Amino acid sequence: MSGEYLENYFVSDTLAGIDGQSYGGKAEPISYDTLLTVEGLPEEMKSLTLRFTDGEETLKEVSFHYGDSFDSSDYPEIPDKDDCYAYWDKTDLSALHFDTVVTAVYEPYVTTLAVEDSRESGKPVFYVEGDYDGTEQPTAVAQQKSSAGFAPVSSGLGAAIEHYLTGNAWYTWLTTPMNREMVEQWSLTIPRDRNESHKVHYLSPDETADHLRVFVKQDGAWTKLDSEEFGSYLVFSLPEGKSEIAVVSVLYIWWVWAILLVLLAALVICIVLLCRKHAKKRNVRKLQAAEAVEDAPALPPKKKKRWVLPLIISLLVLALTAAAALYFLTGFDSQITVYQALTSPEEQEELSASLTVDTKIGEESLHTQTELARKTVDGVQITRVELENVPLYYADEQVILENGRAYRLGKLFPDYSDLLGLIVPLYQDMEFAENEDTCQVSMKGEAAQKVLQAIVPDIAAQLSETQELTVTVEREDDTVQRIDISASGVLRDDAGSNFSVSVCMDSVESTSDMEVPQAVIDTAKEGTDSDAPVITEDLLRLLSAWAKENKKDSVSADVTLLADCGPVVLRDSLKLYRQTTEEQSIYCISKGGVNLYWSDGTVVDENGQAVSGESAKSAQTAKLLEIAYLACQEGVFTKSEQDGAYVYSVRLDADAMSEVASIIAPDAEKLDSVFQTGALTVNIRDGEMTGFTISCTGTVTVSSAKVSATVAAEFAMTNETVTIPKRVANSIGTE
Repeated sequence: MSGEYLENYFVSDTLAGIDGQSYGGKAEPISYDTLLTVEGLPEEMKSLTLRFTDGEETLKEVSFHYGDSFDSSDYPEIPDKDDCYAYWDKTDLSALHFDTVVTAVYEPYVTTLAVEDSRESGKPVFYVEGDYDGTEQPTAVAQQKSSAGFAPVSSGLGAAIEHYLTGNAWYTWLTTPMNREMVEQWSLTIPRDRNESHKVHYLSPDETADHLRVFVKQDGAWTKLDSEEFGSYLVFSLPEGKSEIAVVSVLYIWWVWAILLVLLAALVICIVLLCRKHAKKRNVRKLQAAEAVEDAPALPPKKKKRWVLPLIISLLVLALTAAAALYFLTGFDSQITVYQALTSPEEQEELSASLTVDTKIGEESLHTQTELARKTVDGVQITRVELENVPLYYADEQVILENGRAYRLGKLFPDYSDLLGLIVPLYQDMEFAENEDTCQVSMKGEAAQKVLQAIVPDIAAQLSETQELTVTVEREDDTVQRIDISASGVLRDDAGSNFSVSVCMDSVESTSDMEVPQAVIDTAKEGTDSDAPVITEDLLRLLSAWAKENKKDSVSADVTLLADCGPVVLRDSLKLYRQTTEEQSIYCISKGGVNLYWSDGTVVDENGQAVSGESAKSAQTAKLLEIAYLACQEGVFTKSEQDGAYVYSVRLDADAMSEVASIIAPDAEKLDSVFQTGALTVNIRDGEMTGFTISCTGTVTVSSAKVSATVAAEFAMTNETVTIPKRVANSIGTE
């Protein structure tokens, strides 16, 4: 294009004038404030406008200067539209340079949301009606079934009848069903919307809504909800937020009342007939006495029809015989007895048992033996299982370590804590073979998968869908003595490996002497943390290596202490020993032929004399073992493999770094030092810890200049022992 460009101005943070170039006097950049002083500038360029609209009307209009910014408080309220939710098409109004229009966008509500859990048919277990924008998701967590508060028939006929009669008004007995058995219990969380109540659709494991009732826990008590059938779903209403619900199958017993009424009527008729017969006999005797004529011949008595009374008695006997036959011949009495025997320890607040798990895959075998203990503390059920020497506390779908650190249960981590809870429903829902005090049930499909998932989660995905599982319960005087679980077959892996699994739970008692650490109780009471990390076999391997060291009577290590903190430079070598008795652990720090002994903050020499001040500082090296162990319990690490060994790298927090630095280089505390990075590296081979290194890096200020600072401690585990002098043992407080 030909011609000459003159007196062109532009305002931009990123653009240039003509063909990407700026030219003085022709096309030159200026600030917006300078632009406002240019003669002849159009009025519409002197003011910029921010306009909010719903697409039809302007809701708000604001004038602003070039580069102004706005936040959420400047947005007007969006007008409601029926059956729609709304949002603004622009949410970032920072550094505006042009007239800007922000428009409200209306979208129809999402009226149903389904949980992720589904049945074998693929249908969701729950879906919730509401008005949602599609970003929310209801969640459902299956809970352990408990018959407390329901007293179903499957838990005992006597208790069920008592619960039924005391829990319902007498005038409702004819129409109110009796609780038959527990079906499921769930914790359901409904996301918030504009509605106070939401219709919830529930699909039972049998995918039918027949003969089911649903209860919600309110203020610690179960309350029945009004429900209706909608196809195969049961529909009821719940408020937003978390709700605990229980689904119970029921037994309609109007026919029982009908039989009782018939029997009562028959009894009344019998009484009336007997009374009438007695009255007639008495009247006849009176008449004969009053009208007796000595020479009148006696009239023969008229024969009565006596078929009514025998018929009624026969009906009573037949009804009672039929009821007894139904109870005993169907095996319902046996099923209830076994179920009661299993339910009794399951519902107790305390439980203890010995647990043995043997797994064989191909030529590899694994043997696990542990003690299972359970207690209910402050209303929370906590189960302790020791795996590979590591005490784990299970509560509310999470695993808690001794220090209170919580982890979510993953699909690849065993969960022995609820084995009894998985077994109990099998004897409630399935037929089983009984021989004296031994009852055996076999199953396939989903029921078998659930049990095996808890026992051997690492191979559960490779099991056949038709995998059979056998559970055997031994009883004595209606008390469970032993439970055996077994399965075997071929895995669906590339090698087609043979496998076998056997589990034995014996010495089952309804008591427990378990002591739960307060840190565990506090965490369990807080409930499940959805943001908690998932516990893994890698973490268990790391903690197990430490647990083995902690359980040893004697531990020793060659220790090297390193420090480079400006004027403080250190390289020391020493030996560390630990002797553990039932009473306490005593550490010995040997350096340059001098031995110091430390236990619970007390430091003495080999003569048992107290040591303090500078001389006692080297004894603090023993604390590094505890710091390293606590850091591993936090579970923040990376793992690698080198030459057949596992190498774990654990991150240290600020408190741990400060404590490490003060132990390794106490003189550095007098300096202005800051440590930004801390790491612990643990080496494990064949399940044993071979050594670890703990280090911190940062800066130290020397003569107004910052220089790098490093402290480190290297531990190489050895198999040496040391004898604790008797004077030391007496002085520290152990014999």
